[in-house]
Amino acid sequence: MTAAIIAQNTLLKMADSGGSVFTTVAEVDDINGPTDTFDIIEATSHDSPNSRKEFIAGLLDGGELSFDIHFVPTNQTHIDLQSVHDNRQTRNWQLIFPDSSTFAFAGLIPGFEVQAPADGELLTASVTIKVTGNITRT
Repeated sequence: MTAAIIAQNTLLKMADSGGSVFTTVAEVDDINGPTDTFDIIEATSHDSPNSRKEFIAGLLDGGELSFDIHFVPTNQTHIDLQSVHDNRQTRNWQLIFPDSSTFAFAGLIPGFEVQAPADGELLTASVTIKVTGNITRT
């Protein structure tokens, strides 16, 4: 039997400026990331066996988390997202999955893009969080 978990009811929470009171971001649609990676550093030397390149793992990079929202300009969490972006602030974040597993990290919002299509679609925004530091998984 599968242990798969449906993604519905995943929550994205942003902390206040004090870093400890978290509020769920309203109207979140698709969430992608974080894209946890590390650099690959070439370590080839004259001693490398069989004239083959050698590589080692470099620094970890939490990458980015991106998400879309059904943008409501008067919604306080959407106002807060724009403010954090505009003021280039780092905030604490929690990504809470339906089974209560959590990714916790600090991050900046380098991207906040509103889309207002002319064909009667929803007003939306795409938001990008750049992870800074460690991602704690519980």
